[in-house]
Amino acid sequence: AAAVQMGDRDEWVFTGRLSTENQPWVRDHVVLGAVIVPGTAWVELALAAGCRVGAPVVDELVMEAPLLLEEGAAAQLRITVGVAGEDGRREVVIFARSGAGEDAETVCHARGWLAGEEATVVSSWAPVEWPPVGGVEMSGDALYAGMAELGFDYGPVFQGVRTAWRVGDVVFAEVALPGDTGGEGFGIHPALFDASLHGAFAEKGSGGGATILPFSWSKVSGGRSGLSRVRVRIASGGDAALRVDVVSEQGEPVLSLGRLDMRPVDPAQLERLRRGGQSVYELGWAPVTVGASRSAEVVVLGDLAELEKGLADGARAPEVV
Repeated sequence: AAAVQMGDRDEWVFTGRLSTENQPWVRDHVVLGAVIVPGTAWVELALAAGCRVGAPVVDELVMEAPLLLEEGAAAQLRITVGVAGEDGRREVVIFARSGAGEDAETVCHARGWLAGEEATVVSSWAPVEWPPVGGVEMSGDALYAGMAELGFDYGPVFQGVRTAWRVGDVVFAEVALPGDTGGEGFGIHPALFDASLHGAFAEKGSGGGATILPFSWSKVSGGRSGLSRVRVRIASGGDAALRVDVVSEQGEPVLSLGRLDMRPVDPAQLERLRRGGQSVYELGWAPVTVGASRSAEVVVLGDLAELEKGLADGARAPEVV
């Protein structure tokens, strides 16, 4: 909603407001029974801020804490972008302040680095044939039934995968926002972006497993903006890591994600946040048994040379200096 430059330095602060009233699509991002602001929203904010300061690539963004958004509640957003370093990168930090009054806590939700155009990862993928030849097809309904068993209770806006195909270790997907939701006003709508990752769950579901969420994003750059329907290619980047390319139906680049690392989410942590606190840490006190006290010979050292001379002359070494 607003941006201000700090003094005469090329340092910026962006502010905004996030709520289920102004951004009703957030209501549909339900994980383990809690409405959580998707990590894709933080990436979209970082990309938007980066474009304003000439650093349109998210070189790295690490999630520090989830933001649970209650119905009717609002979070005040603050995104800070630092000055460019010698390598041209700028630090970006995303904060949110939930609640009202002096007791409302400001929490850091994501932190990372922005980079210039030279850091853009250019995808070589162009979907010449669509659907992909030889792919094993899976419907979106089957995909989301399996994801629901893992704790992803997504509403219609986030159930964007229409069809997915697996070709070897690579998953392709047709992804679209529902008819009443458009992509205007976004580089890539966070719900469309989030659904572009869902093909990674094509072989998960029944049989249990951990609920995993995005943790670290690397080399994210945008292309054509404002779309509501895209095509996606997801390749494995190692253990719980993905490489994602998103293009338009005409093959134009929409988003390139060099690496996304996922981590399991602790249901107990979400329950603590739901009860009130946003911090992922808690203070605990552990008893310590104090041993029997004893006297010690102590010398106050003013001049090291004096102590060294005394020891050289045969003085007894003190226990504490």
